[in-house]
Amino acid sequence: MTTTHTNSELHSELAKLRQHIALERNQRWREMERHKRIVLETQWLRAELRDRDAERAQEEARGQDGSVAEICSPAVRTLRREEQPIRQNLLSRLLAALLLRFARRAARDRQYAQAEILYQAILLFRPRAFLWRQVGNMQAGQGLYDAAAENFRQAITADDKDGEAHLALGHALHQLHREAEAEAAFAKAISLDKRLLSRVIR
Repeated sequence: MTTTHTNSELHSELAKLRQHIALERNQRWREMERHKRIVLETQWLRAELRDRDAERAQEEARGQDGSVAEICSPAVRTLRREEQPIRQNLLSRLLAALLLRFARRAARDRQYAQAEILYQAILLFRPRAFLWRQVGNMQAGQGLYDAAAENFRQAITADDKDGEAHLALGHALHQLHREAEAEAAFAKAISLDKRLLSRVIR
């Protein structure tokens, strides 16, 4: 009877181990696919930035060859140089706002991989704690809890008072069966915002 019981427990443990290995394998595959998408998107963004820099260099070269901009008085040229960062900053903010709109729409439609890439792109323009948290949320939506935990930590590094980031980190750690760390993250989230208590996993 004891031998039968022991064999049953052994088979149960083996089944759990196989399930865990399968989950880990699937997560690694999803991580590789996500990495490929991010690399492609990053290459596209870099190409766009190179093209923009090349166009700007051509415009400056034309100005040095005797264009209207070069003929303007020094005072006007100085004003134009001072305005350039303002225009760039405004363009970055507008582009970030547009990407944020698309990212939120993709997240609402549960297109988590697409939303993740868009949030990553926004981080290039306007790094913010909530953006790191959103990247982590999109990764968690794909079952990429290791990567999600890292991004939640990035959000916490940027803003340690972000209770939502601590809560999300706790959820990711719970999925990774790191219960002690998850409990610590939950405790920190609740200490920052008591309203988060109802969303803690117990």
